[in-house]
Amino acid sequence: MTESRDVPSLAMTAVMGIRMPATAAADMALVLFAIFGVLGLGWRSWLQYRRTGSTGFRGIRTGGPVERVAGVGFVAALAVAVSAPILQEAKVVGPLRVLNEVCIQTVGIVLATAGIAATVYAQLEMGDSWRIGVDTTETTTLVHTGTFGRIRNPIYGAMLLFGIGIVLVTPNVVAVAGL
Repeated sequence: MTESRDVPSLAMTAVMGIRMPATAAADMALVLFAIFGVLGLGWRSWLQYRRTGSTGFRGIRTGGPVERVAGVGFVAALAVAVSAPILQEAKVVGPLRVLNEVCIQTVGIVLATAGIAATVYAQLEMGDSWRIGVDTTETTTLVHTGTFGRIRNPIYGAMLLFGIGIVLVTPNVVAVAGL
């Protein structure tokens, strides 16, 4: 006698048992990184230049030692995070088995996409005050309305959401370290 199961249970069993090939997941993560770079850095810098005559990029050279260490740490974490899907694509690292499920990777794609959208939205809310890095000789208008009225720095929060999404898309030890 065969066991009778309802449709939702069968669907969940089918989804939970499917694994996305590690290289396909890595490709998706790289596409998401590219979209983030094009929109969050490239397009936003271009828009800032068009509006103000400056790209808004201040770099990590300015400030004291704490600011420099924080800037270098941010760049290092970004480099590690970007290397995670590249190393997975090259089969140097593999996905963590417990997180290597299509449903988890799909949630990761949704979170990363939401992180991109929220990052760009928060950047646009900053208007002409948007910068990457700090120039201590420069004074900009403090943005305290919209999302910035509720969250101290929604751009970093949105970037963290993107990072969590990437970890779920390519759940390997390098991606976790880059978070």
